[in-house]
Amino acid sequence: MNVSPFQLLKRSSGNALAACASAALAQWGAAWTTLPDHALGCAAASDQVGRLAAGELRCRQLDGGLPVWAVVPAGMERYLEQLVFGLSDLDAASGHNMASHLGGGVAKDALEDLLQTLFSALTGRTSQSAPAQALPAHLTRPGSGAVVCSVQLGERALRLLLPAAVLPAPPPLRARAGAAPLTSLHRALAALPVPLSVELCRTELTLGYLRTLAVGDVLALPMATDQELRVTGPGDTTVCSAHLGALDGAYAVELIKAAR
Repeated sequence: MNVSPFQLLKRSSGNALAACASAALAQWGAAWTTLPDHALGCAAASDQVGRLAAGELRCRQLDGGLPVWAVVPAGMERYLEQLVFGLSDLDAASGHNMASHLGGGVAKDALEDLLQTLFSALTGRTSQSAPAQALPAHLTRPGSGAVVCSVQLGERALRLLLPAAVLPAPPPLRARAGAAPLTSLHRALAALPVPLSVELCRTELTLGYLRTLAVGDVLALPMATDQELRVTGPGDTTVCSAHLGALDGAYAVELIKAAR
């Protein structure tokens, strides 16, 4: 049986990731330029599905081969170019925006460094641009454990999607003083009662013959006395086969073969 854990994002974990992103923005700003009017937030990817379509999806590969994704809003490089060179929207509208190969190259490098710095702070690993790769559908399902960290820059939002596998492992649980020690799931379930049924035989009768049955009638069953019986558990699942017998004056079954 394949089981996938249903992982929830704790508020404390989201706040910790946002704090890491804030420190990364300060680091990037010291090297490039201060980002005005920005806000940070982290949420489960399942709650951000609609917003992940609002921009260009870019795949990056972390050191170790795991992929992460960034959703870059339209005009992000132009926005960073204006910040780095201290240009206003009016400058941009008038054409004095250094729209040259130099300005565009600087903006591209600034965005690359911003993504590198953010992903490094959030995952503890370096990353690099990777070929386009579609976002796996399972990452945006409830309980996937994937997280979206959003950096709101004025009217633009840069979003980083982090699968659960690349996030820092949560600290181990600590037992409270005086609390009972934690036990394994196997041991905790060991005393759980499970009903079993032993199927003796199945037969068919006509409705007319069934109506004539009375107390004392004997039904001959289409089975041999040494025929294997089916032992079933919840949901009519076959557990094993058995032989019918007696033990200490009571009916008993001997288990002879496990179900395949």
